[in-house]
Amino acid sequence: MSGGGDIDPAEYGEPDDGVERGTVDAHRDRLEGEMLKAALDRGVPVLGICRGFQVLNWRFGGKLKQHVEGHRDAKPPVDPHEITASPGSLLAKICGVEPFRVNSRHHQAVLSAPEGLRPVACVGRYVEAVEAADGRWILGVQWHPETKNDPLQDEEPARRVFDAFVKAAQLVSAR
Repeated sequence: MSGGGDIDPAEYGEPDDGVERGTVDAHRDRLEGEMLKAALDRGVPVLGICRGFQVLNWRFGGKLKQHVEGHRDAKPPVDPHEITASPGSLLAKICGVEPFRVNSRHHQAVLSAPEGLRPVACVGRYVEAVEAADGRWILGVQWHPETKNDPLQDEEPARRVFDAFVKAAQLVSAR
C-alpha cells in the first residue's frame, strides 16, 4: 500500500482535527481497507508505505495524529532523520540494527501501535515502523523507501525493504 492523501478521521471514529480535506478520498479509504483485509485473510505479505503504514494502523484499530506541521509538500522532504530498528524485529532482520537515514513527508502520523501491531522504530513521539505482533510478514514504514537517489536517505536499507517484500511474496506464491 502506497503513500497518498489523508485518511478521513471519520473512518477511525475521530472528529476532524486538521485533516487536509482536499486530499481525503473516501473511496480509496474503503478500497485499501478491503484490500488489506483480503491480504490478511489470505496470508499474503503486506508492505505499507507512508499512507499505507497509516492504513495498517487504522485497520488494526489505531488512530492517527491528523496534522504534523511542516511535513507536507516540501521538496525535498523537510524532516530527514535517523531511525534504528528494534533488535529481533523483522525490520532489523531486513535493514540491520545500525541507525540509518530515512526521508519524511507526511501530514498524518502514528503515535502508538494498536493491538496486533508492534512498533519497531520510533523517533521522538512518532512511530516510524510497525510489524505484525504475531510474526506474519506485515511491515509498515512511515518513510518512502521507493524514492531512488534521495540524498536524504540511505539507499541500501531502502532497497532491502523491497527485496525482503518480494522474497516473502515469492515464498507465498510458491505454496
